[in-house]
Amino acid sequence: MRYWALFSVLFLSSTLSAHAQEAKPLGLKDAIEIALKNNRQILAAEWQSRAAERSVGQAKGAFLPRIDLVEGFSYTDKPTMVFSSLLDQASFKQRNFAVSSLNEPTPLTNLSSQVRVEQPLYTGGKLSADLRQAEAGAQASQEQSRRTRQEVIFRVTEAYYHARLSEGNLIVVEKALDSARAHLERARNLFEKGLAIRADYLRTEVLVGSLEREKIEAENRVRVGHARLRHLVGSVEERWTLTGQIVEDGLPVEELPLLVAEAKELRPDLKAAGQEVEKTSAAVRSAAAGYHPSLGFVTQFEGNTRRFTSSGENFAVFVTARWNLFSGFITQEKIAQEEAFHQRARLLRDDLLQAIHVEVEQALLGLLAARRQVGVAKENVAQAEESLRILKDRYEVGLARNIDVLDAEVTVKKAEQDLLQARVNSRLFRAMLNLATGTLQ
Repeated sequence: MRYWALFSVLFLSSTLSAHAQEAKPLGLKDAIEIALKNNRQILAAEWQSRAAERSVGQAKGAFLPRIDLVEGFSYTDKPTMVFSSLLDQASFKQRNFAVSSLNEPTPLTNLSSQVRVEQPLYTGGKLSADLRQAEAGAQASQEQSRRTRQEVIFRVTEAYYHARLSEGNLIVVEKALDSARAHLERARNLFEKGLAIRADYLRTEVLVGSLEREKIEAENRVRVGHARLRHLVGSVEERWTLTGQIVEDGLPVEELPLLVAEAKELRPDLKAAGQEVEKTSAAVRSAAAGYHPSLGFVTQFEGNTRRFTSSGENFAVFVTARWNLFSGFITQEKIAQEEAFHQRARLLRDDLLQAIHVEVEQALLGLLAARRQVGVAKENVAQAEESLRILKDRYEVGLARNIDVLDAEVTVKKAEQDLLQARVNSRLFRAMLNLATGTLQ
């Protein structure tokens, strides 16, 4: 049994060691590059953009002639069809004028081959409007694809720093746990010497137990943070060691009006909203084309035969014009529907313009506040560490209470965690500001 337990421990240790060796270093830029290649949201947006581009080709194709090959087979004794088929086959004979043949003809086989060419000449502007609608849709899809890339970059950045924050919090908790255990040892020694009461020792044990529980929770948050990052970069099986340092943002910040103007110029989703307005406007023009006449050119070449040995051939040329006079108010309702879509697109674009101002201002204020919080948190950490050092020294000589030392331990841990959070917040608000202005790359 002992050998089996020893084997299990060695196997587990070797597995964990191999797993740790497989972990690759991963910086933030590396994570973003992997996500741009593998993230499914980005790939789906790119396919959506490609599909929209094909609609442009379809709209252009409507301007070109349409060529159809039509093959037909009939076997009938219907008098009119037999009569016309004989003429088309160029096999009509004098005997076919007999009344009996006209009224009760012998069933006739006819194989027809027809090449038909149709070319629209005038559609009341419908084809041009459809093309502009497709082009605007394709451009909107491209801009939305760019925005999806930016949003994924932000989410990867957010997940990366949250994972690093979880790792940093775990280190802080482990440091506090080591310090609490060392203090527990001192409290035990003083209690055994009769220099401290048992309550001090027990209270310190409670703190150690609380920190051990907090360490377990921190380890779980690290695992969850890594799992979320793996999902966003589209590489679920990879294991990484995050190498990015948690340092506060120190880049220059422009004034709010300049940032808002930059966002209005660069935001891909705002450009996409503008294209949606143009697309719906073109849809209104396309629907209104229903009030105009259409003109088309048609030509066809046809061959008819019974046995493939000979055939009758003919051709025809048509110019067709159509002008709908009444369609049950369908055109009117279609125009009203497209105008409603157009007004909706305009409202969404205007709302996005206003939302952009709010997003930029929110990110800017958050960044400036996070920077100030970093400065305050640094001072708090220094003061908390000095206070803990003094209280530990005083406790050793019986000049400080145990509860004061324990409170100081908790204060140091909280101050260090606040500093980590403030630094991460400054990085995230910088990324949020870049996302809001459309400059996140």
